[in-house]
Amino acid sequence: MNEELKCEVGGVIWIELSDGTRIGHGKIQLLEKAGELGSLRQAAIEIGISYRQAWYKINQMNTASNQPLLSLKRGGKEGGKAELTELGKALIQLFQKKQILFNEFLSDQSPKEQI
Repeated sequence: MNEELKCEVGGVIWIELSDGTRIGHGKIQLLEKAGELGSLRQAAIEIGISYRQAWYKINQMNTASNQPLLSLKRGGKEGGKAELTELGKALIQLFQKKQILFNEFLSDQSPKEQI
């Protein structure tokens, strides 16, 4: 039997902090949305995860970095507030640059092949 197998190269990237915490597309998306919307709850809704999951991910990243990536202020009459820190903005920019380079690498490696 002489069947062909069509394949291409794929992959994902993440940034690994010194303690081993990995920050990939999902966490970057959460940081971006929370900064854009000014609300962790709204960001969680928008990307389709629970507030508890969102809070856990932000807490994990903030604890692993040497300073917070997202500043959270509790609610009250005026509601809570989420604000990206300068470090958070820099991390998002770094991830975006690396994602572009990675996508270029995949494009170079990945003309569809048959084996």
